[in-house]
Amino acid sequence: MTTILLLASIQAFFLASLLFSKRQKQLADKMLGVWLSLIGLHTLIYFVYAKFPIHNPTIMNLNAGFPFLQGPFLYFYVETLTADRARVKRSFGLHLLPCLIFAMYQMLIQNPFGVLPHGQHVSIHLFDLPGIFGGILLASVPAYIVWSWFLLRKYQVRILEAFSAIEEINLNWLRYLLTALGLLWLTVITVFIFMKFSGDPRVFGIPHLIFLGITLFVYATGYFGFKQTNIFSNATVIEKQTGKENTPKETSSPIINQTSEPESQTKYQRSGLKQNEAQEILTQLHDYMNTEKPYLNDRLTLSQLATELDISGNHLSQIINEQSQQSFFDFVNHYRIEAVKEKLQDTQYDAHSLLAIALDCGFGSKSSFNRIFKNTTGRTPTQYRNRLEKT
Repeated sequence: MTTILLLASIQAFFLASLLFSKRQKQLADKMLGVWLSLIGLHTLIYFVYAKFPIHNPTIMNLNAGFPFLQGPFLYFYVETLTADRARVKRSFGLHLLPCLIFAMYQMLIQNPFGVLPHGQHVSIHLFDLPGIFGGILLASVPAYIVWSWFLLRKYQVRILEAFSAIEEINLNWLRYLLTALGLLWLTVITVFIFMKFSGDPRVFGIPHLIFLGITLFVYATGYFGFKQTNIFSNATVIEKQTGKENTPKETSSPIINQTSEPESQTKYQRSGLKQNEAQEILTQLHDYMNTEKPYLNDRLTLSQLATELDISGNHLSQIINEQSQQSFFDFVNHYRIEAVKEKLQDTQYDAHSLLAIALDCGFGSKSSFNRIFKNTTGRTPTQYRNRLEKT
């Protein structure tokens, strides 16, 4: 186990240093860097303890409170990564109270003199925590995982209203990690319950499983977190380039709007857009899409299209949602699919590969093209082309 602890600690500190030295850091990078540093310190102290048993428990008492930080920092990271305007909220401090309370309990009540009787050592095992604190920890981490999962789900719905290409920003990797972390803690809780009837969980190697899980989680989170691009940077740049002073209502585009369901009557009831105006803008929108073909830009955003049409992002979103009954993502990719189908029916493109045609029509990657094409037509691009050749 000591090797696992050392590897986890070194990797955590290394990835944290990469995040802190990253150019164009966002708040989520800093939050992940702090979190990884805490994990690195936590596992390093356990490594030292495993090699050199500590009789003075002061450091271990403080270290024993670190697990109470894992859930909050997971939530902080997901919150700052998925927010359109990330910031450190005052409420974040409340999430740190269990760690502080436990550390004070350990130092002031459990062992106020900071010295253990001769021959005793500080326990490093989750299952040896005082009953109420062990229960809080076992319940809080899964709760934070579920909370983070719902934040991520809302975000993944929200970006469909603001971006026409989402492969680089859909954060599917984070969903997989949350699922894996949830399964790990489900195992821990199951063994904890089983322990009540069967004895010491260390017989089953659970501490080793936990630290192995932490090590893998550190590797995966640090790797994907470092690679993750700034999600809302494009929209921010566009807003600055327009130089327009909009009212709060006008700037409440879907990038900022947290609503995840297409309940248009509630969502846009204060927009002030009249039906005849909506029809005029819809006609203007379709004409612009057919003549100027903005969908050929594989990174087209709602803000950019609204700027080109000289209308507010909120009104454009409302028109697409209510009049076309589509998200911005589906609306733009519908035009891309139609452009692909048109080229496939043109004999001069017979020698072109499907990927070349897809890229020429505004798709950014082969995987996104294949997925969207099949979802739209019910056939893969290859099946669609073969059927055209037969007819």
